[in-house]
Amino acid sequence: MPEERERDRNRRVRTSGRTQREAMPEDPHPLPPPTAWFIRDAERHLLDAPRHCPRCGASVSGSAGLVVEYWVAEDRVFYCWCQACDWTGTIVHVQRHLGHEAAE
Repeated sequence: MPEERERDRNRRVRTSGRTQREAMPEDPHPLPPPTAWFIRDAERHLLDAPRHCPRCGASVSGSAGLVVEYWVAEDRVFYCWCQACDWTGTIVHVQRHLGHEAAE
């Protein structure tokens, strides 16, 4: 089995008439196997998780920050930390937001 995995990670690159093997990088966001009971949640997390800090705009993915998802009733809440500006806070996706204008 490890040989098959190694074979999948390699691709052939043709340069000046010769074929060379180039290793593919590891997937930074591997999904669980399709038979896992939480596969849909893992997919939704990868698609919906914030990628940028709302304060400074820097990336919060990977080692540039932290994004943790948890649930409160029907809401999906993302707790985030930005390494660039040291901001921490929660982000909640909403379907509709009603606001008001400040009085002059």
